[in-house]
Amino acid sequence: PLIIGVIFIHAYSSEADLSSETVGIASTSFKVLLIKNLISQGIARISVPLFFLISGYLFFKGYAASYENYKSKLRSRIKTLLIPYLFWNIFILLALALAQHLPMTKVYFSANRNPIASYGIFEYLNAILGITWFPIAYQFWFIRDLMIMTILAPIISICLRTFPTFILGTLSLLWFFNLWPIYTPSIVACAFFFAGAYIANKRISLFYFDQYGLIILITYILTLFFDVSTKTFTYNPYIHNIGIVLGIVSVLYISRYLVKQYKMKKLLLWASTFSFFVFAAHEPMLTVLRKILIKAYQPTSDIEILGLYFIIPTIVITASILIYLGIKPIAPRFLKVVTGGR
Repeated sequence: PLIIGVIFIHAYSSEADLSSETVGIASTSFKVLLIKNLISQGIARISVPLFFLISGYLFFKGYAASYENYKSKLRSRIKTLLIPYLFWNIFILLALALAQHLPMTKVYFSANRNPIASYGIFEYLNAILGITWFPIAYQFWFIRDLMIMTILAPIISICLRTFPTFILGTLSLLWFFNLWPIYTPSIVACAFFFAGAYIANKRISLFYFDQYGLIILITYILTLFFDVSTKTFTYNPYIHNIGIVLGIVSVLYISRYLVKQYKMKKLLLWASTFSFFVFAAHEPMLTVLRKILIKAYQPTSDIEILGLYFIIPTIVITASILIYLGIKPIAPRFLKVVTGGR
């Protein structure tokens, strides 16, 4: 479900930049905007902070601050994070370079961006590693920041032993008021990964707030609608961030009930097999499909815009799963490597 949230964040736009023009609709009706904001800019925005929270919690759950333990953690992250990160970014870099060169596909690339073939050495490294901007497979900024947080684990361990509550509070305020001056790692990575580490270190249950779960869930729903209806107001980012915190607690609360349903649990476990591959493969597939469909159909009505908004992610998710199932019987070891052994 969190991966689907990420996909809908990236599916928000109703426009597509081509080589000679921008097609689609920049501004939509209030009803369409409300629905898209509710999903992409509301519910789905819980996904990334919750990923970092869970990652920090799992990393530091039972973690002993020793050189051997740290080395073991780093070694395992090379397989689960670094190798897939490098593979997907290099693969997509080469695929996009080829698509920019072919007459049939180069029309779908914005003329405002430099062609990959003209890149210098630093631009290639920047595209792969995401030094000053997103990596070429831009969803992998999450993996990049997660690797940085892993490297910083000894510093985080010291923070957890010295002034953990003060540091957690400081990072939370920096995130809430968007006062982070550093590009990478992002404040969402630092704040929520550290929060997960803090919870694990204090041996607090991730589900501690379930005792207030129903009240928090109702408050989140009200906050969510207030958030999506005030997007043009200057105070909205603060409402939005309150909603993210309430949303994280609400999702954890709901998850306990979902996994008690046998069929739902079975479905979620089945879907988890594909989750990393869908995450890795959905871009630039989603962007390419949006450009093709918007150029082909030129949507104008609310129904057409909303139809594409839901259809495009559905096609991308389905196609990714089918590709995964097609590769698995032919090259299972390759698939395991590019998904980090998942």
